[in-house]
Amino acid sequence: MVTTHTMHRSSFIKKLRTQLPAVEPWLKGYRDNLTFEMMRFRQFTEDAIGRGDWQTVRRAFRLLHSAYQTGNRHLRNSVIVSYLEHLPLQGSNGEAAKKLLSHQLAEERKRATVLLRSLPQSPK
Repeated sequence: MVTTHTMHRSSFIKKLRTQLPAVEPWLKGYRDNLTFEMMRFRQFTEDAIGRGDWQTVRRAFRLLHSAYQTGNRHLRNSVIVSYLEHLPLQGSNGEAAKKLLSHQLAEERKRATVLLRSLPQSPK
């Protein structure tokens, strides 16, 4: 199977707003900036995880997986850098959410967090 990387920022945001309409207030004021939009999507997902809203978490992770699978280079990078690298999955809800990530996203998250931990700390 050949995957084409054609999804771009605007099509991703349109799908996000259509498939998860509750994200709209989270995106208010963050227009045309993929980094901030992805960060707010991550925070929206974190909130759903904290509340144990597993239906929303599943939908968010499915959309994220689709963006990673079919996204252009910028979108795929944002999935990793603005979302997966900073997605805290601790505690019982975090462990439950971790199980909902696709294998591919879980592996990307693992690689990114290992890489971040290996970087030298900034001087204080």
